[in-house]
Amino acid sequence: MYDYLNHIQRQLEQRNIKPKLQQFRYLLIQPGEIYYELKAYNELLFLIKPDQLPIGTRIVSESRARVIPSDVTQIEGIEDYSGLVSIKLPVAPTEQKTIEFIQITL
Repeated sequence: MYDYLNHIQRQLEQRNIKPKLQQFRYLLIQPGEIYYELKAYNELLFLIKPDQLPIGTRIVSESRARVIPSDVTQIEGIEDYSGLVSIKLPVAPTEQKTIEFIQITL
């Protein structure tokens, strides 16, 4: 199992960032909806478990953009997003799902 917290800690140390708060943040994906926006100003959202997202999902923020590939194992580690984060699914889901992030408040 991948150690998310260890990876995040290393990333923050490399960037010389001292977090004020660390917690989980969840986005509920509703059936029939394909577009979501999250505000992540003065914080970092580390996407965990990208393999739970449909192939082709686009995640775009002010700091990074990613399309979930067909081979999700190509994603090394976990990636962080900040600012206005938009998530667009390739097709509308038929059941509720959850996208998980670890939220670091700066």
